[in-house]
Amino acid sequence: GRYATIDYHYGKVLFLGGRPKDAVAFLERAARTCAVLTDPVTDTQTHHYLGLAYQAVERPDDARRELELVLKRWGAAKPASRTAQAAKKALATL
Repeated sequence: GRYATIDYHYGKVLFLGGRPKDAVAFLERAARTCAVLTDPVTDTQTHHYLGLAYQAVERPDDARRELELVLKRWGAAKPASRTAQAAKKALATL
């Protein structure tokens, strides 16, 4: 819903602004919703940024779980998903 979208955007901005530790709480809250039913694109992007934030704060198992979810959803997309490609690249560094 609306709040999940706000949490996603705020968490994304914090992550991109170099504050992954702060981003985790907002992205986790957004990822725990049922937004996949109403906004599957934003939900998948939430899991992507959550995976990257986990990677940045040295939580590799959590990062792997989130990034693999992105690949499960979008890994075989045609044309190729840039988000899935980025998730695959990040997974390779774990």
